[in-house]
Amino acid sequence: QAIADALGVSRNTVSKVMNGHDVPHQTKELVVKKAIDLGYKGFNQIKALEESKPLKLLLLTGKPLANLDFFLSIIRGIESSIQKYDIDFFQYTLNTNTTSDQLENYIESLKIDGIIGIELYDKKYLNHVLHIGTPIVFIDSMTSSTPLVGNYDVVLMESIQNIYKIACKMISEGSKTFGFVGDPEHCQGFYERFLGLREALFKNKMVLDEKKCILESDDSPYGDVNWLMQKLAHMDQIPEVFFCANDSIAIPLTEALKRLYKRVPQDVQVVGFDNTIEAA
Repeated sequence: QAIADALGVSRNTVSKVMNGHDVPHQTKELVVKKAIDLGYKGFNQIKALEESKPLKLLLLTGKPLANLDFFLSIIRGIESSIQKYDIDFFQYTLNTNTTSDQLENYIESLKIDGIIGIELYDKKYLNHVLHIGTPIVFIDSMTSSTPLVGNYDVVLMESIQNIYKIACKMISEGSKTFGFVGDPEHCQGFYERFLGLREALFKNKMVLDEKKCILESDDSPYGDVNWLMQKLAHMDQIPEVFFCANDSIAIPLTEALKRLYKRVPQDVQVVGFDNTIEAA
């Protein structure tokens, strides 16, 4: 009753807090704080329980991932890992109508403790999310030529060395003409795969001929076989080897080559990246 009188709330409200019933968080904080101030025992334990609430982790994605087998594997790994810890897991996918303010309100209303970002390459959203200050780990990122400031880290695939080794092996086996398919500026991973091929050719005193590449921006229809066929048909010479930024590009490229009566891999070899189920 003394706590209720001091706060100007009902005795019933204080009773609910003491017995663990559902009350607004702000009300609970006021009751617990006042009880501690008045010297009542046991309320420090309630406060400690409040402070040990589950951490809230947000998976923030720049596009729907339902058809991207590689990222689904990562999400399954995250979900498996957090089962060992006291973590609530949320997911939010940006769309063309999502505003920066909507995103910020979502993160702040849920009191998100940490973010995992996938396919987040829009600088407008990135700067806004980093400005909020919530720790974030990006899986792949914008190219390093775009400086970002904030509380973040990046997990990258080992792209340069893997592509470099494969390209050098193919050169040693006699391949002489190479092309790259994908937008090197789409993300750091794509850029590093492009660098791996270019570095291997440079090491072997060869040059990557961009006329044998398809380097259109990533919003181009790389999944459209007919579009790829047109790009291939305009090449003076189709190279012996195509390195693709990922499997999602390598699969339709292989189909486009076949429709142009090129045998894969006898006439043209195609290298993907990600080792997805579909690539098999």
